Amino acid sequence: MSHQLPRHPNLDHLKRQAKDLLKAYRAGDERARQLFERQLLARHRPRPSGQHSDGRVLLADALLVVARAYGFASWPQLRAHVVMLLAAQRAVEGEPPTPASRQARKLAQEQRLEAMVDRLMAAARQPDLAQLFPALFAPGHDMLAMRAHLVEHGTYTLVIDALLRGVDHPSARTRFLTAQAMDHFADARCVEPLRRLLHDPIPRVRWAALHSLACEACKLEPMPAAEDLVSALVDMALYDPSIKVRRVAACELEKACPDARAITALETLLAKDPDRAIRRNALAALNFHGRSARR
Repeated sequence: MSHQLPRHPNLDHLKRQAKDLLKAYRAGDERARQLFERQLLARHRPRPSGQHSDGRVLLADALLVVARAYGFASWPQLRAHVVMLLAAQRAVEGEPPTPASRQARKLAQEQRLEAMVDRLMAAARQPDLAQLFPALFAPGHDMLAMRAHLVEHGTYTLVIDALLRGVDHPSARTRFLTAQAMDHFADARCVEPLRRLLHDPIPRVRWAALHSLACEACKLEPMPAAEDLVSALVDMALYDPSIKVRRVAACELEKACPDARAITALETLLAKDPDRAIRRNALAALNFHGRSARR
């Protein structure tokens, strides 16, 4: 019997192999007997509950021998592997999913998520943050799934601990990625560190921190309000030397309405800012909140 599964394995074919093997064993075939002894007796397999009292070998034993010959610990493991391969093949070929393929796909997704979380936790425990962000920044659905897994298993705060180390990192790139990551991975401890990053000398760090502070939609739960965030938004929208920072601040001012300071700042931007995108966003924000404004 081959020790490698065919490229496109078939469960019915594997079952027929087991039946043929059992038939050969009962007929006294020496090769079949050696295979049974090598795969069963050498591993001290306990007698299955369905085996006859006279010690006769059953089909369940033959199925186990086939599974072990292909490198699997049991027939259910071999069967699950084949079902998963067939599900993947159907997905590539566009065939309608079956209950078995759905279950296999779910199992594959769970295993993939576990591997992603293991990688993230290993990176979070390292003193160097170099591996943290590649493990953290996944497609949106995967990122949310990882976060839910961390919360469920009580390891969410370990990731936040690692991110907090990045706030004062000498590398501007690390500070930027830290501020970005805190849009999705943050707790109450992140408010003041993000507030400090609003004064970072690097513009992209400032706008990333600003968005993470002001955006509640992506958070696990709303963070405590940063002290006088509206004042910081107004100041950055009107006076920050970076056009990108001013654009982000102007967009975030819409969420601060109907605070009178935000309204006044938006009206000032609409009337005086040289950037067309900022004026357009200011007008949209004022109109959304029912404030008439003149160009």
